Amino acid sequence: RNIESSYQVKVLCRKIQALNISLTGHPLVLCVDQEGGYVGRFRDNEVLYPSPMALTASNSKRLTYAAGYYSNLFLRSRGINMNLSPVLDVYINSFNPSLGPRAYSDSPEAVAKQASCWLKGAKRTGILLAGKHFPGKGRAGVDSHICLPRVSALKGKLQNTDLYPFKKIIQSGIDAIMTSHAWYSSINKEICPGTFSKEINTGILRKKLKFNGLLISDDLDMGAISGYCDIEDAAERAILSGVDCILICQNQENVLRAHRHLCSAI
Repeated sequence: RNIESSYQVKVLCRKIQALNISLTGHPLVLCVDQEGGYVGRFRDNEVLYPSPMALTASNSKRLTYAAGYYSNLFLRSRGINMNLSPVLDVYINSFNPSLGPRAYSDSPEAVAKQASCWLKGAKRTGILLAGKHFPGKGRAGVDSHICLPRVSALKGKLQNTDLYPFKKIIQSGIDAIMTSHAWYSSINKEICPGTFSKEINTGILRKKLKFNGLLISDDLDMGAISGYCDIEDAAERAILSGVDCILICQNQENVLRAHRHLCSAI
């Protein structure tokens, strides 16, 4: 939010890595959302790429592959080693306020095809990639940044449509998957964000889809979570559901509170 230039970020990332390695002996994973279109943390002219929906409209594998390659090559050059992308949500509900051009298509086959093509280009750069938002929030009618959406589709519809791009991208070798802050009422009868659902994160993702990569939560500072429980409970419930890494992106005090609570719980 206070970036002045991408070169400033490059210097900062280099200093952060050097400091952490000197203190712990380990490098850090430094990640951003660089999806293309209006969702991008860098706004330099050299990294403004078309949105996923625009890439699908181009009907060009070459352009989609190139967007994946060059946008992530830029991130690597600035010291970022993980991109929280691609978006794998099928844009079923056109009134979904948080997707729009972030989605590749309203067709699960088109989403899988375009995202896999983008992934091939991106993987050439060596950067880690995270598909989102599992098991798909394209049916949501409200913005999870504000409150908890309910997805009421039957399990069969979810499996045949929403899960299809995730199945394909897992087969393509995605490094990580990000959870969804939505309530899937056909899976969890009691109100429960997907990020806290062991049935979704362990039962479906790990056991049925055989995903053995990194599972990352969406931002626990979002309204869908903060309006549901406090940060300590959110962090613990996410971990117990099968999440490996939790994101807390806005409130530094919440980072410290969650860390203290998890250490105590362990």
